[in-house]
Amino acid sequence: MQARVTKFLVAFGLGGISVAGLASADPITEYGSSSAWDAAVSNVSTYQITQIAGQAGYGTYTQEIGAPVTFGPGTFTGAKQAAIYNDGLYGAGVAYFSDAPQSVSDHHDYGSVTVAFNAADDITALAFDLGVGGTSSGIAVSVNGFAIAPASVGFFGVTDSNSPITSITFTEQEMPGQETDVIGSYQTATAAPEISPTSAPAALTLLLGLLAVFRGRRRPVRHTA
Repeated sequence: MQARVTKFLVAFGLGGISVAGLASADPITEYGSSSAWDAAVSNVSTYQITQIAGQAGYGTYTQEIGAPVTFGPGTFTGAKQAAIYNDGLYGAGVAYFSDAPQSVSDHHDYGSVTVAFNAADDITALAFDLGVGGTSSGIAVSVNGFAIAPASVGFFGVTDSNSPITSITFTEQEMPGQETDVIGSYQTATAAPEISPTSAPAALTLLLGLLAVFRGRRRPVRHTA
């Protein structure tokens, strides 16, 4: 009976640790380093941003985009006046999707790019290379409609350990009238399950305490001559 109870407690305790380890109060994590993001994800795929054949401006340095465009599983939309550039700003042959206010009436607004995904694709991690116009460096970010901490120019990665990412929006936030750029390519991946830094140790402590109690209740072994 003692052995059965101990086995049950071990199974229950390890199960508790496993379930608790998958839980997190904040499932969205941001990364400013590509190496840190790479270590947190698997099944990485890369998709290039290119000019769209058959649309006006194809083969020149700029191509106005009047409707959403799709690269890989992501559909790109600009809030103001979107364009695909290949003007050497970020290196020779590097195309980028850009959005910026163009008219006098909206010069006080900000360039904003949204990338949407299908929930069925089950994308839980994304990585982008971001740029902005002028000397601005702050970029507001929202994931699935919820604002998270701002990003800086350069690499930006994000994971969501609880649910698929269906939309992400980048908005230049420091200098009205400036553009927001998604540069070159982007990556999709699968986020690793997030382990809570507090729940797993707590479950382990509880397990060890229960084992100690049952060990203390063992009957002494009688020896006979």
